[in-house]
Amino acid sequence: MKLVLAPIAAMLICMPSVGSANLIVNGSFEDGTFDGNSSTSFNAVATGGTKITGWVATQQGCDWHQAVEFKPAYDGYRMVDLTRGTLLGGISQTFSTSIGSSYEVNFYMAAP
Repeated sequence: MKLVLAPIAAMLICMPSVGSANLIVNGSFEDGTFDGNSSTSFNAVATGGTKITGWVATQQGCDWHQAVEFKPAYDGYRMVDLTRGTLLGGISQTFSTSIGSSYEVNFYMAAP
C-alpha cells in the first residue's frame, strides 16, 4: 500500500518509542547545513539534497524550516515542510533492521 500525503505544509518529526533505540538519524531535523541565521525562516532543499543530516530530499524536494514562521517545533527549533510552494516533496532515510524484529515509527505532523 502506498501512502500519499495531500499537498499541505506537513511538518514531521520522528521520535523513538520509550525504552527503544532510535534507528533514525537526526529525527528532529536539528542538524545539517542551514544557510542563514536564527531569523531565517527556511531553506529550500532540492531533490537529492542532503543539507539535513541523515536525510535525502525526494520527489520535488522539501523546505527545511526554523521556528520563525511556523512555531513551535515539536522537538528543538527546526522542522520539515513536505511541500515546496505547490510542489509535492518528501524525505527519506535508510537504516538497518533485523529479520523477524518489529519496529514502530512515530511522527508528529501539522498543517498551518
